[in-house]
Amino acid sequence: MDCCFDGDVFVLRDYNREPPFSGLLPGVAGLRGVPLWCFYVSRGQGVASFGAGERDGAMMEYVPAVTAYEDTARKGFRTFISCGGRCFEPFAPDDPAQKQELRVSRAALELRALHEPSDIEVRVEYRILPGEDMGALMRRVTVRNTGGGSITFRLADGMARVIPAGIRNREFREMANLLKSYFDARLDGSGAALFSSRTTTENTARVGSVRRKNFYFASSGGRAMKLVCDPVRLFGPDTALGRPARFYEAGFDMGGAPSDARDGIPCAMALGEFSLAPGGEAVIDAFAGSADSAEQAALYTHKFTDKAWCDGKHALSEQVVLEPASALELETAEPLFDAYVRQCLLDNALRGGWPVTLGGRLLHLYGRRHGDLERDYNYFRLQASHYSQGDGNFRDVCQNRRSDVLLFPEAGESEVLEFLGLIQPDGYNPLEIHPSRLVLGPEGRGAAAELLRGGEAIIEKLSAGLSAGELWSELRSAGYADADELTARLCPLCEYRAHYEFGDGYWIDHWTYVPELVDNYLKMYPESRDRLLFFSRVGWPEAGARLRPLRERLTASDRGLRQYEAVREAALPASGAPETSVYAKLFFLAVLKCATLDPRQTGMEMEAGKPGWNDALNGLPGLFGSSSSECADLLLLLRRLRGWCDLPEVEFPSEFIGFARRLNGLLHRFDFCRAPSLEFWLASLKLREKWRARVYSGELGGGSENVTREELLNIVRGLEELVQNGLRRAKNSSGLLDTYFINEPAVEGALPSEDTVAAVESRPLPLFLEGQAKLMRVFPDEAPRIHHLVEESPLYERELKMYRLCAPLHGESPELGRITAFTPGVFERESIFPHAEFKYLLSMLDAGLYSELFERMRTVLPPFFDPARYGRSTLENSSYIVSSANPDAELAGRGFVGRLSGAAAEVITLCLRMFLGDKLFYMEGGQLAFAVEPVLPGWLFREDGTLSFRYLGCRFSYVNPSGRHTYGPDGARPGRLVCGSHEFSRPLLPSALASRLREKKLEELTVLFE
Repeated sequence: MDCCFDGDVFVLRDYNREPPFSGLLPGVAGLRGVPLWCFYVSRGQGVASFGAGERDGAMMEYVPAVTAYEDTARKGFRTFISCGGRCFEPFAPDDPAQKQELRVSRAALELRALHEPSDIEVRVEYRILPGEDMGALMRRVTVRNTGGGSITFRLADGMARVIPAGIRNREFREMANLLKSYFDARLDGSGAALFSSRTTTENTARVGSVRRKNFYFASSGGRAMKLVCDPVRLFGPDTALGRPARFYEAGFDMGGAPSDARDGIPCAMALGEFSLAPGGEAVIDAFAGSADSAEQAALYTHKFTDKAWCDGKHALSEQVVLEPASALELETAEPLFDAYVRQCLLDNALRGGWPVTLGGRLLHLYGRRHGDLERDYNYFRLQASHYSQGDGNFRDVCQNRRSDVLLFPEAGESEVLEFLGLIQPDGYNPLEIHPSRLVLGPEGRGAAAELLRGGEAIIEKLSAGLSAGELWSELRSAGYADADELTARLCPLCEYRAHYEFGDGYWIDHWTYVPELVDNYLKMYPESRDRLLFFSRVGWPEAGARLRPLRERLTASDRGLRQYEAVREAALPASGAPETSVYAKLFFLAVLKCATLDPRQTGMEMEAGKPGWNDALNGLPGLFGSSSSECADLLLLLRRLRGWCDLPEVEFPSEFIGFARRLNGLLHRFDFCRAPSLEFWLASLKLREKWRARVYSGELGGGSENVTREELLNIVRGLEELVQNGLRRAKNSSGLLDTYFINEPAVEGALPSEDTVAAVESRPLPLFLEGQAKLMRVFPDEAPRIHHLVEESPLYERELKMYRLCAPLHGESPELGRITAFTPGVFERESIFPHAEFKYLLSMLDAGLYSELFERMRTVLPPFFDPARYGRSTLENSSYIVSSANPDAELAGRGFVGRLSGAAAEVITLCLRMFLGDKLFYMEGGQLAFAVEPVLPGWLFREDGTLSFRYLGCRFSYVNPSGRHTYGPDGARPGRLVCGSHEFSRPLLPSALASRLREKKLEELTVLFE
């Protein structure tokens, strides 16, 4: 693979002849812009699919990556040139006369092709149109004469196929032959081609018209170009769209009558004739997108022909993408590492949302469920409006917002209260997280009516709940010219409510990400600790599904007992659970999870039909599976609760503390499970099932009571002992942690139930990396030995010097899940999962294994990879990297399923910890202070011993003349700190300056190392 970097732009030459990869343009159009989604592949002219709103809103057909690699060169964007008797297609995969190049940057995709026989170079650049009321893909085509003589040529350029508005992508894929007769493709008087269905397509009595229009417009030299919508005019009878034989004919009429499409799948091809002197260029600016109406599309055509306006939009697209990528700007001796961190910041925002405030309300722009060409299993939505937000899954959004408050202090406690507020009284949470809604209460209706000068219809919708983007769309549809201003002014009148749905199951690990939100809030606002933990109020959402009791989910099979259909959606009455404090809710959550341990107390039961984050173990819950990974998280939560508990009394809902007392009684009765206890499991099972029966029947309620610190600590210490005893048992004979277990019950009698379970046989699965990362966190003193054992185990990938997700699974039953169906070395089976690897790196940092960490960073982090082996830009994470376990040795080291994963969140945490330390803001003598305690390798410092970065708007400069690492007995230490005219002998900021830093009012800070 012939590839390199031009600054932070990834360059791949002859890309059509190299193994393919897919990527995406960021769906970012600015706060007041309408984004599109857009995916590309390293084939043809790159863009494989794009559209507005959801996946079904495709204007260019959405297909999985494997199909896009086959089809994009034919069905995507195309360019045809006829020059001096030579006819050719720039970027054609099979043309040896061309030199082709693909260039990937944060905000754009660019392709270059030089056709040597004609001396014509063609460049194509794609960007998302920013800052407008309409979403579009900007496509700039530049044709340059590289030869020594003048040339004249004609050109056809554009989309080979277009899906009209009103046609769903899934319908198009399955019924295109029928639907093509619905299509209306016509040329508007403004010069735009407009595409829509003539009517709605549902086979029902209700039939409507389609007002929305997909559009295509192209201009050159300030004039609109003639468009062709009927592919027959170019390709003739070649329905495979192989060669535009009619266009290449010498007698092709460039000035023929406008070409609409009739009863066929339309194209959108611009025609032009150009003459270029040596070195001369012709530039085409094309826009493809979605408009509310034909009138809206026509309003934009005069802008589209303005070259200066187009130039400004290209520059602005770079700026709006840079904003979410600039929260932590590094300048070190490793520029690719710096660029990689910027990319992680951007991708973190694209998955979890970028926090901004509007009218005093916190929005998360741009986030969406991580669906792309390689994640064809995920349906995604991205609001086609200003203030665009998308849907996500609880785990994904929560983990990618982990560092929000550290990078955007204005986020405050909102993330903690939102995600903790989604934990139900049964211990689980809804899966699907939608953009939060503005809800107008009765007290705000008068002020809203005054602002809207009436607007009763909008007020009614806002009273039911609208996202900020939906509110803007409603205002705009109602004719308000000042929709943005009104949206901002209506926000403070509304309550901001989480919007969520059950989804399709309850996972066992989702809750584990919430305590990390609390940790980071306390690093930013340590003076507000008690207010957050003990005086902020948090509620309990109503469950959208019921977890069935064990006796109802037990199923007899020819292979023994199984548990299936664990959860059923149901309209349940309100539980009656009262609001409580953050501390009390986390305390109860920990208690309930302690009541959910498996029969040997070594793992947390997968009782609700779903595993943890490793979805490929989808069959493990049916085998009564359990996981020690979540037990490690539980132990860490219990330690937090013990450390936070310093008030004399804490208010608790009486029924919740009553449950804790009953479980505590069981602990004492069964001696804290110092040995495996089936009896404790059966008793705790009955306890939690009785509790859930009351939750689902709406029987909770009652008053509250103050519980003493002594009683709370007594309960917490007992639970700590329970969980720690189990984790010790989960360690295998080598000293590593068995992460997953199959627990097969044996019953007495014909009717299986919890009352007839006589024994449980537990068996561990082969090693998984995540368990070892958690083991280091809970037992940091053992970390050196654990790390040594990992690198001696099958988890270590010796050829690549990386870490595999799991040890070989040969011989495991297919019942385990799709992980056993995968070829070894790909997806979750024995591959390298960067997200899991990065968690392991963080555990090394937590445990103080600094030298080992920085050695492994250079083999584990993508910016240090050989891009030719990685097969894509090394500034981008992949969900998995093929390991040498794969039977195809040439695949080892290649990255697949790029970008939007939790790996970005881990990199951000790693960098904050490395460059600033783990303390950040803290209280010293009752006053706020900010500590600088970096842990950095010497190789990150430049030759002059310096590095810098921007944090909270302040430029931090580290001056380390020795260039040594900043840890260990021989490391450089931060000494003096200089801030403007202030100089301090210790590496900390006192209260006034710490406050200014947190408020983003500090400009520069210099730390001098000794």
